[in-house]
Amino acid sequence: MFYYLSGFKESFSPLNVLSYITFRSGGSILTAFLLTLFCMPAFIRFVKRIRVTQTIRAEGPESHKTKSGTPIMGGVLVLFSTVFSTVLWARLDNRFIWVCLATVLYLGLLGWIDDYRKWKGGKEGITPAQKIAAQMVLALGVTAVLYVHPPNPAFKTLINIPYFKTLFLDLGAFYVFFAILVMIGSSNAVNLTDGLDGLAIGSFVI
Repeated sequence: MFYYLSGFKESFSPLNVLSYITFRSGGSILTAFLLTLFCMPAFIRFVKRIRVTQTIRAEGPESHKTKSGTPIMGGVLVLFSTVFSTVLWARLDNRFIWVCLATVLYLGLLGWIDDYRKWKGGKEGITPAQKIAAQMVLALGVTAVLYVHPPNPAFKTLINIPYFKTLFLDLGAFYVFFAILVMIGSSNAVNLTDGLDGLAIGSFVI
């Protein structure tokens, strides 16, 4: 939203800074960080009060048993901070912003359902097969959008080889499978890393 204030730069020149993506990216990161920092303590107290806590599996390592009772669903606040700061600072006429937001909200809802089922129905939550199936539906949809309406048609099925500016690999039709693998793999990487203290947010940011 703030981006559109740059249209009034003729009347107030400092507003021109809002047209720079670097400034808005920094503003978005800071907004999300401050929202989470100041709201998380109250959120943790709330979920503890309604007893939304983690139960450790019996087959887990003994060192993890002490984590029983740890509040869950903290991702709800992280998700809210991410979406709110994005809407506040991003160019909303960019369709890829909406694709990203839809992806984050979809996976966030999937995670919430998993946590809710663990809280209400027992330890298991969503089964691995159900989770992969839901992620596959999303990945197919997003990949189809990117394939039919790519950011740049000249690079529709090309991937850049890291550290080589002009070296590209044309995946052809295999691009679809590669993109699906990246999306499902990235989502599960965050989910699996969430089992280790303080590491999930690093994966989530990436």
